[in-house]
Amino acid sequence: TWLPSALEAVGLSSGQLSMPVSPFYRLLLTPSIAAELSIASQVPIFPGGSDGCLANVGVGALSEGVWAVTVGTSGAIRGAATKPMLDPEGRLF
Repeated sequence: TWLPSALEAVGLSSGQLSMPVSPFYRLLLTPSIAAELSIASQVPIFPGGSDGCLANVGVGALSEGVWAVTVGTSGAIRGAATKPMLDPEGRLF
């Protein structure tokens, strides 16, 4: 659910926003939407995932030593790790 104090701080109600879902929440496209997008209806949709993490999934960068580079309105190099990688200066997100 949306945090009530955050909604109040920005002057929104939960009815104005999409329903929050788990990153594991999975949908399948309806045949008509799949046809409109020109993709197979069996392609799973994960609306609770973030674009950066899902970019790694999309290019197969899922194991240590394999990296995904994304360049757009921002740039990032992302990789998988078997343990947390913390930056003492808090520069990593």
